[in-house]
Amino acid sequence: MKKIMLMITLVCLLMGIFTVSAWAQPGNRLGPEGLRSEYTARLSHKLGLTFDQRQKMLAIRQDFEKDTLDSRIDMRNKRLELRNLWTADLLDQKAIDGKTRELNGIRIQMINKGRLFRSKLKAILTPIQLKKLNDIEQERSDRMKGPGRRGYCGNRNWE
Repeated sequence: MKKIMLMITLVCLLMGIFTVSAWAQPGNRLGPEGLRSEYTARLSHKLGLTFDQRQKMLAIRQDFEKDTLDSRIDMRNKRLELRNLWTADLLDQKAIDGKTRELNGIRIQMINKGRLFRSKLKAILTPIQLKKLNDIEQERSDRMKGPGRRGYCGNRNWE
């Protein structure tokens, strides 16, 4: 009986240690907002933004977040509604198509608002900072290419 209690205690202790060590690992526990602010901080450091530029960037981001809040909520709700339509016992193809069109309309609005947001951000940069930003974006795009990644089209050198 003592051996069983000792084993149970040892297993619980080990589980506690592994849980704490897993929690201590760096990772994505910031959520999307935290990741955005972390990315913005790294980007502003790489670009060498002035205090005034950082304040303008923050104001533009906050305006964008406020402007897209309703669209993001609508998009989330439309996704849930579409999921419910797909998981229903009887599929209603017209309703699914309609909901998909609504969701795609919101996506297009978000894409357009995102492009406007990025153009406003680029407007506050100097030509040197803009060149650095383009280099960073190109490097990021290059990292996304390759087998198993989006944008990879295989070997196109068939000659």
